[in-house]
Amino acid sequence: MPRTILITGASSGLGLALLTHYATHSPQTHIIAIDISPLPHAHLSSLRHPAFSNISFYLADISSPTDLYRVSSNLETQGTTIDLLLHCAGVRGLVKRIAEQTRDVAASETWEVMERETFMKTMEVNTWGAFNVVKSFLPYLRGPGSIRTTTSETPSETSTPKDTEGGRPGSSWSGGAFAAGASRSRRTSVPGSIAEPPAAPHSNPTITPSKPKVILMSSRMGSISDNRTGGGYAYRASKAALNALIKSFAIDVPDATFLLLHPGRVETGLVGWREEGAMTVSEALPDVVRTIEAADEGWSGRLVDKTGKDIPW
Repeated sequence: MPRTILITGASSGLGLALLTHYATHSPQTHIIAIDISPLPHAHLSSLRHPAFSNISFYLADISSPTDLYRVSSNLETQGTTIDLLLHCAGVRGLVKRIAEQTRDVAASETWEVMERETFMKTMEVNTWGAFNVVKSFLPYLRGPGSIRTTTSETPSETSTPKDTEGGRPGSSWSGGAFAAGASRSRRTSVPGSIAEPPAAPHSNPTITPSKPKVILMSSRMGSISDNRTGGGYAYRASKAALNALIKSFAIDVPDATFLLLHPGRVETGLVGWREEGAMTVSEALPDVVRTIEAADEGWSGRLVDKTGKDIPW
């Protein structure tokens, strides 16, 4: 059955694995891929094949309302609606200088070494970034209660513009190449600030027959009751906050299914080395895909592991 899937964090780790899986196993699927980094060269080369012409790639920062507005504006223009949103983008919250010195995850996120810059960046990406993704694309979900507005306004971010080598946030690639005529306006931001887009004007919802799914990669480390080892200050806080946000979305938007999914300890590149005991992406992928596909409206508002088992809050 034809459907549209949006994947964030699509250039690496689990996001890239999910992109590859759905591109190769679901030929009727249109995939919208988003990442702050370009697709790896090897994947970009393979995706140029006509069989992968169903992929549209956007270079965008999930924490930027302006970047995601550019993507959503393209969806609006094309009349695209989303059946499944997979949010895989995130950061690990390690203090960089300690991680580089020790190559020890636990030592890089203790209360003694944690610093404001690392903590706030982790919250910005893992919590605000996830909220920004859901808020930006919620009007484009296909299903009962999805809201389609007829008027759009551009969120403002003030800064000194600069180019980004190899592409820029907000530009797009579709069907094997960056789309001709894609937006080339420059990335703008102010360090430490987040500009809010103006509220969308009220409109009557357009009701369509199927329920969309919004599935976000969370973590068991975001469970307060399951915290028996301490540490992980920035990451735990960002994922606990993410869990709270998505629980609210599940209540406020009952016509979509919202699921928080802990994929396990997966070697995704969030840490600069392989952690002992971590699974490879290929090992984790089958269970993750089965849980994504099995989730239905009765799952909304849950935090589960890769097999669908509930994790306590």
